[in-house]
Amino acid sequence: MKYFLVVLFLSMSTKQLLAQALTYQDGSPAKEIKLVNVEGSELLYPNWRLGSAKIASGIVYSNISLKYNLYEDQLYFLGKDSISMKFISPVNEFHLEKDVFKNGYPPVKTFNNLSYYLVMVEGKATLLKKLIKSIIDVKDFNSSITTKRIMDDKSYFLFINGVINQVKNDKSSFLNLFKDKSSEMESFFRANKTNFKKDEDLINAISYYNTLK
Repeated sequence: MKYFLVVLFLSMSTKQLLAQALTYQDGSPAKEIKLVNVEGSELLYPNWRLGSAKIASGIVYSNISLKYNLYEDQLYFLGKDSISMKFISPVNEFHLEKDVFKNGYPPVKTFNNLSYYLVMVEGKATLLKKLIKSIIDVKDFNSSITTKRIMDDKSYFLFINGVINQVKNDKSSFLNLFKDKSSEMESFFRANKTNFKKDEDLINAISYYNTLK
């Protein structure tokens, strides 16, 4: 048994080292699409940020420079000679700053199983936030010139029992998905004066639901 444990530990360590060694061999050069004549940024963060990415095989690439393009829903990593790269293998999960993004959820609305969601709470009920950037035409007051501008938006989803549903920022929308524990959740919302427009309150509410038996 001891021998088995040692082998398992060495295998995991080797896999992690291998992942770091292959960091820049698991991608292909990618031309980042730069939006021309558009105000604002299509990126989650304007510059490269250190993070990690987990590909479909389970290998985790850590301490790599990442960019997340929300407009394209595309993840890039910084390769040698400061070349922007796309992963060859599908990325199922990546971490940027304190945020965790995952895909693999069922299709809903205009999103598919490759769409990345910010994971806010994970458990029996998983609360997801879809960050969105779109381009709108804007015409300033008393101006005949139309400019294109990046607009930030977001949508919330609940993933329960293999089903994903969009939820509005109101009590009834959440209670409709918590029918098995509607009375408990109603009491929680009332006692905590839950503000459904605040992420912190939503996180607390879903975390409480996940404790209910």
